[in-house]
Amino acid sequence: MWQVERRNRTRYLIELGGLMVKGGLVDLINDDRVTIFGALLWMANKVSRQARSGPQKEDERSERIEADISVRSTSDAMWRAAVSNSSKFVAGSGLAPLSRGAIAV
Repeated sequence: MWQVERRNRTRYLIELGGLMVKGGLVDLINDDRVTIFGALLWMANKVSRQARSGPQKEDERSERIEADISVRSTSDAMWRAAVSNSSKFVAGSGLAPLSRGAIAV
């Protein structure tokens, strides 16, 4: 009895794995199983939040997240430019260039 249930569960799991391969997910991320698992958790969380809050609220939340990512990307780009410029500026002065934890005035 339990052997049949185990065989059916194994077959089900193999079929789900096959869907990932057919969908191209495995090749896309070079069979990184931690990334695949994280992506699956993210999708499950997103679907469950959407079911609870409705698609309109989820769209608003997505827009806020996209705006936050844009601000962070801009901030990181500005930081890289500042570090690059500080390295050039202090090259002959004996001063250390900016580091991530330093406060620039």
